[in-house]
Amino acid sequence: MQRKLNKSDPSPRLTSISDYVAHLDGYTVIPGGWVNHNYRQFGIQLADSIAGGAYSFTMTVIILLCINGLALVLPILRLRADDLDEVMGIDEAEIGEFAVSKSNRTDSSTFADGYSMIMSRVTEMWNL
Repeated sequence: MQRKLNKSDPSPRLTSISDYVAHLDGYTVIPGGWVNHNYRQFGIQLADSIAGGAYSFTMTVIILLCINGLALVLPILRLRADDLDEVMGIDEAEIGEFAVSKSNRTDSSTFADGYSMIMSRVTEMWNL
């Protein structure tokens, strides 16, 4: 007892590389994929992949915009750090220490020393 699938059934569009793979269940008959010279199948699968990627991208952007909108009420939900925190370095701003030591920095340097050093470099860059 074989069941022939019609063209509106989505299962052959997603799984067919060759007709024998889909027929392993003993019932499914499809026109096949690239191996069976059904080249139209490649276009269908390519369109499905592009649509899936576009959907994922769109939903991710919507979720991030919602989170960023909530940041107006709950500042802890901000997606970006403050400008000063970015200049100082996120490690020092968030946890209070450097994760990577600088060659001109000693272990005994304090937060104020590091802050003044970074701010002097930033002002030098902006004065150029």
